[in-house]
Amino acid sequence: MKIRWIALIYTVAMLVMLKFLIGSFGQDDFSKRDMVYYNDIIEQVKDSYYDGIAVEDIEKQCKCEIILNDDPEYMARLYEYYGDYGLVVDLAPDSGNDVSIGKICFASEENAFSLAKDNVRRNIIYVWIALLAAGYIFIFILYYNYIRPFHELEHFSGEIAKGNLDVALPMHRTNIFGAYTESFDVMREEIAASKMREAKAEKSKKELVAQLSHDIKTPVATIKATCEVLEMQEKMRFGEIGKKAEKENDQQDGNISAEERNTQSILEKLGYISNKADTIDELISNMFQATLEELEELDVKPVETDSRAISHFFDELSSFGNIIVENELPECLVYMDELRMEQVIGNIIGNSAKYAGTDITVTYRVREIINAYGKNTLTERDTKEKIDKESYEKDISSRGTGEKDNNSNNNAKNQYLCITIRDYGKGIPDEDLDKVTEKFYRGQNAAGKQGSGLGLYLSKVFMEMQMGGFECYNHKSVDEENDGFVSELYLKKV
Repeated sequence: MKIRWIALIYTVAMLVMLKFLIGSFGQDDFSKRDMVYYNDIIEQVKDSYYDGIAVEDIEKQCKCEIILNDDPEYMARLYEYYGDYGLVVDLAPDSGNDVSIGKICFASEENAFSLAKDNVRRNIIYVWIALLAAGYIFIFILYYNYIRPFHELEHFSGEIAKGNLDVALPMHRTNIFGAYTESFDVMREEIAASKMREAKAEKSKKELVAQLSHDIKTPVATIKATCEVLEMQEKMRFGEIGKKAEKENDQQDGNISAEERNTQSILEKLGYISNKADTIDELISNMFQATLEELEELDVKPVETDSRAISHFFDELSSFGNIIVENELPECLVYMDELRMEQVIGNIIGNSAKYAGTDITVTYRVREIINAYGKNTLTERDTKEKIDKESYEKDISSRGTGEKDNNSNNNAKNQYLCITIRDYGKGIPDEDLDKVTEKFYRGQNAAGKQGSGLGLYLSKVFMEMQMGGFECYNHKSVDEENDGFVSELYLKKV
């Protein structure tokens, strides 16, 4: 029951009781005077008066009024009692002298009863008010100590049901249900911890699916490239066999026919493998895209790594085409996650092979990046607000020439291993260049080619999460035409 209903019922009950008590005084019933009682009072008044007790004290003690003969208002006061049917007797000595010295007056029995009734009524109202206040105090104590904790528990359970596990259950020092509410709060903390563990496990599972999905794409692409090479070789071989048969004018030769059939069988199997690889690639792309949409980011853990590990990544991608390394890889320690770095390089080489189909050159160099903003991370190339890179970047090879940057003492310096990867295709349309690193974005030149628009996006994200940076741009020829696409990967040196 609501506490306000308890208070309302209590108030109604108290009002009914008050009406009943007051109604009991509605009749003015009174009995006749008890003359024995009044004779005793009269004798007591006489004795007290002649004993020298003050008149005021006698009146208060005996509940009467003494009017002496020498009182200036003697007759007026006496007539007032006569008019109210009061009891008036003489105050005379006991010596036999009939001359009285005054009158002893008692109020009428009806007036005395009315006065007593008023007093009792007033006292009852006082007691009723005290009981009403005590009842409200009791109801407040009942609500504060017993009912309010359950209201808080009701609100708390509602928030928990909504999934809001951050709301805490208030603890009151005087609450007798303290252990009870504390148990509920411990339950909330355990549920919150359980949900966090569940969310973490779910995220780890999705990251694993996304990672495996993306990693499978590289070997699938290798299988497809290998199939294309083998298919081309078989077609060339098949052409040579046909020329040989035509030259010898012996199309019925059993050996040649068997070789032709063998070549055709190989071509059919290679085509079957290539088609299945395309299907796998499409399914993996769909799964990877659906998983990545639910993830804020993939896990990247850069550690101190020998830079020589980078060369193996390019060696494993030779099936994509001719990869030319123009200089030796500087030996140093860099912050790198080998798995993510392999994915970045695989994405870039795969894109170049898919869209350019030309030779790919790789160049290594160490750069000292001076960030004018004092930050320790590289800023992305900004086409709207161009900065003179020569004033912020210097090759290590130019050190020792005596050149000094006057602002170098005020700026943060960092050394990075820069890996420049370039193809010699038509590049990316200039209007798409600023968007190629956005999630799921595919440029105009991607029409008719398989892909999910995540390669450069992931490359940029992975490089930045390795404390490095990523830049991509079109290489311009002398006549300002695109003659290649360039990707620059920055790994922070230890």
